[in-house]
Amino acid sequence: MAAFSGAARMRFWLAFIAPLALFLPLSQTIAAGPPDRAPALLVVTLDGKTFDLAAQRGHPVIVNFWATWCAPCRSEMPALNAYYRRHRSDGLVLIGLSLDKERALASVRALAATVDYPLAMVDWAVRNDFPAVTSLPVTYLIAADGSVAMRLLPEAEGLTEAQLATLVDPLLAKAR
Repeated sequence: MAAFSGAARMRFWLAFIAPLALFLPLSQTIAAGPPDRAPALLVVTLDGKTFDLAAQRGHPVIVNFWATWCAPCRSEMPALNAYYRRHRSDGLVLIGLSLDKERALASVRALAATVDYPLAMVDWAVRNDFPAVTSLPVTYLIAADGSVAMRLLPEAEGLTEAQLATLVDPLLAKAR
């Protein structure tokens, strides 16, 4: 098969790829080049279970860093929860990692009661090789092969269900 000419490549981009950008906030970044392996993450969740990211191989995983004092974080939690509820039977795994300090544990537990996915305190991590979080929310999409598919950077309103469907549905389809 012959390679696309420059003009054909541009037509393909404009017709098929560029419209997808309408669904993505500008501050999202898509990993370029060869996929990076997901950092190690081993943490005890609020319900006392151990979450090991390496053990999730074969499943797409959403790793969401958040805090109770972060308005966009709280506003995206219902969308994350609804998407998770709809797709956990498809193999989707989701964990929320709170950057709150221990003194806010009661507030974190109160929010945990409103979602179906596990939450944990970042400070409880036995191992956390994710980069330091400097602004919130930050969400990593991990492909079933254990690579970082995407890092979603802070937004004023947080993620929506439509954005999650656009970004995560392909990872779920690929994992099947």
